[in-house]
Amino acid sequence: MFSVCRAKPGVFRVTALVVVLSFLWIIIGADMTLAQQEVTVPAGTVVSFTTSQAISPKVLHVGDRVNLAVTYDVIVDGIVVIKAGTIAAAEVTESTTSGAVGKPAKIGISIKRVEAIDGSTVPLYGTKLAEGQSKVGTAVIVTILCCVLGLLIKGGTAELPAGTEIQTETAGAVKVTAE
Repeated sequence: MFSVCRAKPGVFRVTALVVVLSFLWIIIGADMTLAQQEVTVPAGTVVSFTTSQAISPKVLHVGDRVNLAVTYDVIVDGIVVIKAGTIAAAEVTESTTSGAVGKPAKIGISIKRVEAIDGSTVPLYGTKLAEGQSKVGTAVIVTILCCVLGLLIKGGTAELPAGTEIQTETAGAVKVTAE
């Protein structure tokens, strides 16, 4: 009625082991190995950026965009949520060149968001302002003591050189899914 298979004992053991391990993986291990973790990035988490090019009011105007790169991995609960090197766009919020009567140049940027490892947007607040040296006092004194040409003295230039590090913070708590 029943026929008995006469396979070698080693083949049966290996097959049985594969079947048992596969069954255990399906029941227990699949959820553990393929699970994604949801991590909350708290408000106020520091995100550092580095400029890849010089930012100057000689070239950029209010509303222009400048690319910045995340300087260091942002890690929450031992999990990388924003990778170093991620590019974020900053917006020029102030741009004035140096002017007469010693008025200094100014350049200001604002960073508002960056992308997390799961593609979600992390809102940020952070600004950086560079201001040249004011020479207003010098211009006024030269004008009073000497001549009207003192009014032509220009203020100092402003620039954020390439490699400038800018600190920002997350504007609110954000959930990020990590694998």
